[in-house]
Amino acid sequence: MREKIYIRTDGSLSIGLGHLMRCIALAQMLNSEFEPIFVCRHIPESIKDDLNKAGFEVIFIESEDDFYSLISDKDMVVLDGYSFDIEYQKKVKSLSGKLIYIDDLHETEFVADLIINHAPGVSQSDYRATKSTQFALGLDYVLLRPAFLEQAQKKRRISTIQSAMICFGGGDYKNLTLSTTKAIIPFEQFREIVVITGPAYDQMESLKSLVGKDIRIKHHHSINEDEMLALMLRSELAIVPSSGILFEALAAGCIVISGTYAENQRIIFERFLQSGAFENAANFLEKDIARAVKSVLSNSGGNKRLIDGKSSKRILGKILGLTISLRDVKSEDCKLLFSWANEPAVRMNAVNNNKIEWKEHIAWFSKILSGGNSRIFILERSGKPVGQVRFDLKGDHFIIDYSVDKDFRSKGLGKLMLKKSIDRIGKGSFKAIVKAENISSVAVFKSLSFEEAGDYVNNSIKYKVFRLNYY
Repeated sequence: MREKIYIRTDGSLSIGLGHLMRCIALAQMLNSEFEPIFVCRHIPESIKDDLNKAGFEVIFIESEDDFYSLISDKDMVVLDGYSFDIEYQKKVKSLSGKLIYIDDLHETEFVADLIINHAPGVSQSDYRATKSTQFALGLDYVLLRPAFLEQAQKKRRISTIQSAMICFGGGDYKNLTLSTTKAIIPFEQFREIVVITGPAYDQMESLKSLVGKDIRIKHHHSINEDEMLALMLRSELAIVPSSGILFEALAAGCIVISGTYAENQRIIFERFLQSGAFENAANFLEKDIARAVKSVLSNSGGNKRLIDGKSSKRILGKILGLTISLRDVKSEDCKLLFSWANEPAVRMNAVNNNKIEWKEHIAWFSKILSGGNSRIFILERSGKPVGQVRFDLKGDHFIIDYSVDKDFRSKGLGKLMLKKSIDRIGKGSFKAIVKAENISSVAVFKSLSFEEAGDYVNNSIKYKVFRLNYY
């Protein structure tokens, strides 16, 4: 049974849809392992319908007390919004199992177990948080929907700019869509001008009158993820604000012009600008847009790849890490370890492939419990055993052996378990012997900064030796 994650966020014309859209991206990342449930006071009806079609429950509340009544200490909570101050966080944390906060301003204090901020250049030192707070910061943890993450892993080369896309997100209360479109119409180089408005855009009449005057303008309203990506891939240039849509345009490989019109966009704008991610349109005055377009058309440096598209696995790993704990082995774990040890995939990847007999196992396990040179940890997820790691002291180093229950593989738990258990052992020298064909374990040890210390062949099977000095 998947753990519930209540996602408390809102979206509207006045506050924008950025919080809501990145929470949707997070829900898609977590859906395989958790049950995301949206809790909102107000969101556009079209987005509610999309969430329901995607299998996500949406609960509407009239007061925060209604939200508090939903939460139990077995549930996780995600907060994304500017009204959730320290007192609100403390209240939610006292009721829930774990608290996750999606932030982009780092202005308040935090008591969250995990803070996610995908702005480039942000660091832990920017935050006032508890000592136990964990962080998922920067573009390695970008919150994007699956289609954009997939596209970010592909190469896209742009040599000429013939099509421009304009999108100011879900609401655009300043109607910058209209003024920006007016600013780029004089550029005859554009064979097509794609204009996209979101579900909360409420100034359609003024835009329609402009669209009808130029056949190059193609208007699209309230489109889905796949349609948005397709239009970005059709457009070499994207003119977007420094909000969630900027991350999407960069992931799609567009050449970008960006600026800012709201204070909460300032940090993302400045940090992306420092990295040379886009041409600066300042506050989106028509003269600034025209200047930026001229600069891009006359001296395009091509698109800049800043997003690697692998954040979904990283974020899932971080949040899975909140659900797991490590404990020492106990006498009642004897049968559990026996079943894990004889699981076919475990035996196949072991140095000794022979099946382990029960009497042999009992004798070995008795020695483990009596102390000596071995120590075993059991990894639990939400109280359920999911894996084991053993450290055998040989001379001046520990030999590592680990396995993950077959129902919990390919979730990053092996890496989490090894990291936690090595930290528990403390300072020392560690060694692991892995079959070269066991690609997943090879990747795990490399990701934990183990160095390849050689290889050898035994019975026609190649093994890799990994070492880590942890001091």
